[in-house]
This record gives sequence, structure tokens and C-alpha cells, in this order.
Amino acid sequence: MKIAYFLIFFIIFIFLLIQKKEFILFLPLVNIIFDSSFNVFETLSVATFLRPLVYLVLFYYYRKLLFKLNWYKPIYSFLLVCLFLVLFSSEFFYSLKGYSQVLISMLTGVLGFFYFDSTEKLNKLSKVLIISLFASSLFTFLGYAFGIGRVLEYTIFSEKLEEESVGLLGSSGLYSAAFIIGVFPFVISFINKKWMKWIGISLAVITFVFILLNVRRTAIAIPIIGLTIYTLYIPNKGKVISSLTAAGLLLLLLSPLYADKLFERFTYRQEQGRFEKDFYKTEGRYLETTIVFEEVFSLSDPFLLLFGERIFASGWKKGERLPRMLHSDVAVLLYGTGIIGFINYLLIYTKLFKIIPLKFSKNKVISHLIGSFYAVIFISILASLNGSLQLVSLRSLIFLFIGIIIRQYQIYKHNQIPIERTISYDNY
Repeated sequence: MKIAYFLIFFIIFIFLLIQKKEFILFLPLVNIIFDSSFNVFETLSVATFLRPLVYLVLFYYYRKLLFKLNWYKPIYSFLLVCLFLVLFSSEFFYSLKGYSQVLISMLTGVLGFFYFDSTEKLNKLSKVLIISLFASSLFTFLGYAFGIGRVLEYTIFSEKLEEESVGLLGSSGLYSAAFIIGVFPFVISFINKKWMKWIGISLAVITFVFILLNVRRTAIAIPIIGLTIYTLYIPNKGKVISSLTAAGLLLLLLSPLYADKLFERFTYRQEQGRFEKDFYKTEGRYLETTIVFEEVFSLSDPFLLLFGERIFASGWKKGERLPRMLHSDVAVLLYGTGIIGFINYLLIYTKLFKIIPLKFSKNKVISHLIGSFYAVIFISILASLNGSLQLVSLRSLIFLFIGIIIRQYQIYKHNQIPIERTISYDNY
């Protein structure tokens, strides 16, 4: 299987050199392929370094624009502060690795802003995203059908559940697919053919079944949060609600195929106390964040308070791997970058809220863009609670969509092109 992946990597790299700037269209699908490969290759193998190389070559094609985006200044500032802290990290190699993951995903927003200036390009991206849903479902299906891929975490420690492989993506690998579903109204608004829209909706439902079967609460919540936020902000809620109803009916029709397995896994998670009222008080992420707050703000170490330590390398100390790394973004940022880095990160969201104000609009185009934008923002916040800073695929999609939607918003506000004539906003 490694030989097959090396062949795929070679094709991807040649395709990148041919497509140049246009390769950004295929980045979501390429990231899913890379995610699937990490189950085949060892940690820090050649596959680990190939993805950053792909990004660096792609950034080279945008080198004249990469640091020219005015509203990106808070992000540039955050990345600069983090780079400074990496240089003084006691775990330089692992800090640099973590920083590279944060860097390449955040800079993807610049590419999204400058490249996607027409509905034709967004139509092509939408088709790639639908193919990405198919790829996610396929990689997951292979695990169930042939017993290959990552093992579902909850079956490893269970005496009641049989250990199961859930495909080459595993559970967290489906975050990207969950994101695509969460912003699906925006995705299919650029597709004109109805049959293609229904294929996309069907694939979204099938993928969501696999997300449910992995019983990862964050992955399940991402589509729910995204679609709920979007629906709140558009005036024509009927079309979205009817589409969601149709998707729900399709889930119901498919339920005989997955209901027993889902109930089994849900029951096990329930017995673990994961769905109780105060479950968060026993969660590792909650506990670690509490400990980090106490340690950082104890004022016993002013340097830790201001600048943190071992940025993006909390799982390592003196070259040795620790039993657990920090997960939630709040804990990672506070411990790794101190209040200096944490405040810089908060300024990013402050800027984003100013660019597209959080308000209702009767204009169909504006409400569509605002709803889509804040679906992305709140998905990002939700993912941060779980820990997403170094999840390249998910974070690249988040910043890609932030760049795209802000560009579309500015185009419409300045009436540069009549985009309402070319996008089916009336339907979503």
C-alpha cells in the first residue's frame, strides 16, 4: 500500500507543478488523501514532510500576494510572535513542526481570498468538495468492509465492543467532511445542475452516517452548528429546512443499515458518562485547561505568563514523549505562547467580526454570505474547544472559506460584478 501512496504523491506533485495557482482548487481533496496516508506511514516518515512541501510550492506561486492582505495583519502578527517563540523553544524540532502546521493552514486564507474572484472558480471548488465527501466516505467504508485502517478508539478499551477498524481516515479525519457538510448551503449555491446538488446532498447524508458511527461529539456537532447558524441568518428559511428534512428522511431510510451499531456505540459512550449533565468536569480537555490556567496565572513564573514554553510541543519534554499532550486550543495557546500569543490570537477573531458584522439582513445575497461566514466562525470556535490548531486539513478549510466569503462579500458590497445573477441564492 505504501508503494501505491508514493505513486499518488508523485502524481499530486506533478499535478501541482502543472496547475500552479489553480492547484488551490484541489487542496481539500489532496488533504484528505494525505490524512488517509498517515495510517499507513509511521510518525515523522516521509509522508509527514510531503504535505508541507506541497503547501510551500503552492505558496511560492502566490509569493507576491502572500503577505499583501491588509485585513490579515492580526494573523501575520500572531504568526510572527509564534515564530519568535519557536526560536527559543527547548523542543525546537517539535515546536517547528507544530508551527508549520499552524502556518500553512492559516495562510491558506490568503490564497482563498485572491484566487476565488469568480463564480466559475467557486463552481469548480464546489465540485471538488463534493468529490471530497465521496473520498471521505470511501476511505471510511473500506475500513468497515475489509477491516483496514485506524481502530475506533472506544473499542480498544471496551470489554463489550469488538475492536473495529473504521477506515483510513479514522475519527478525527472526518472533521474535514463534517466541515463541508456544515457549510453545505454555501457549497451547493454555486452548483447550477439540480441532479448534482442532490448527489451532493446524498453524499453528505452518507458521510454523516459514518460521522455518527464514530461517535465523536465534535465531528457530529460541526454540521449541526454550521447549518443552524446559517439557517438563523437567512430570510428564506423554508428552503433550507425542507432540504434538511429531506436529508433527515434519507438518514431514516438508511437507519436499518447502521442503527444497531450506532446504538451499541452510543450506549457504551453513555456508560462512560460522556452524555451526563456535568460530563465536562471529568473531561481531560477541561481538566488540562483548568490546570494550565492555574499554572500560568499563578504568577510564580512571569516568563511563562508572558511567553509560555515549548510552543506547540506540549507533548514533549527533554526529547521524551509525555503521556498526554494538551488538546484544547485555549490550553495550547496559553501554555505555549503565554498571554502575549493568546491575546494576539483573540485579535484575529476581533478583526473578523469587524469585517463582516454580526447582523441580520433582508438582502438575500448579504444574508447568505453572513450566514455562511458565521457558520465557519462558530465551527472554528467549536473545534477550538476540542483542539484544532494543528489539524491542517480542517484549519485549511476554515481559513480558505474565511478568505473566500470575505472576498465575495466585498465584491458584492462594491458592486464589482452582479453575482446575484450567477448564484442560486434564492434556493438557499
